[in-house]
Amino acid sequence: MTPRGNFDGNNILHPVRDTSAIAAISGMDTQALESLLDRCRAKLFEARKQRVHPARDEKIITAWNGLMLRAFATAAAVFEDASFPADRRQNAAFALATLRRDGRLLRTYKDGSARLNGYLEDYAFLADGLLALYEATGVDRWRDEALALAGQIIDRFSDPLGGPFFTTSSDHERLINRRATSTIMPCHRATRSQRK
Repeated sequence: MTPRGNFDGNNILHPVRDTSAIAAISGMDTQALESLLDRCRAKLFEARKQRVHPARDEKIITAWNGLMLRAFATAAAVFEDASFPADRRQNAAFALATLRRDGRLLRTYKDGSARLNGYLEDYAFLADGLLALYEATGVDRWRDEALALAGQIIDRFSDPLGGPFFTTSSDHERLINRRATSTIMPCHRATRSQRK
């Protein structure tokens, strides 16, 4: 510890030497020093518990669940472990039952309630995760759900003038500027132009 501190004027306690070196300098037995440090850490922890704890963000985000589905399905294929998709089926069923209302995805879920209109990434990542789950399990339901979400992406997020997809759906709350993506181009537009 120093009068000026080592972080924004405060002291963040940390050892600058290993325990045996500190024991030798202080003339203590290493085990006795470690026992003393354990008691000090316990007291510091009790004092720290009196402070306001940092807030935690515990909401479930639809897009992130889709990314997780894809990751676990890929891991199942790489490690040739059929137990990965078994757990993910529960996750996929939860997402479709809880993060969807009247056929439309919602963005977040917390404390028993799903809310906020889903964004393009929610639809795209969940559809991709469901497709990966279908590839891992062969269960038609996941393919059908992925295709339904892909259809909604085209119907509700595409630009009727042929531009890129919008990040918000056509029935999203009114925004000053409805932002379009710059990296995802609708494949059905290329198909139409090829027909001409």
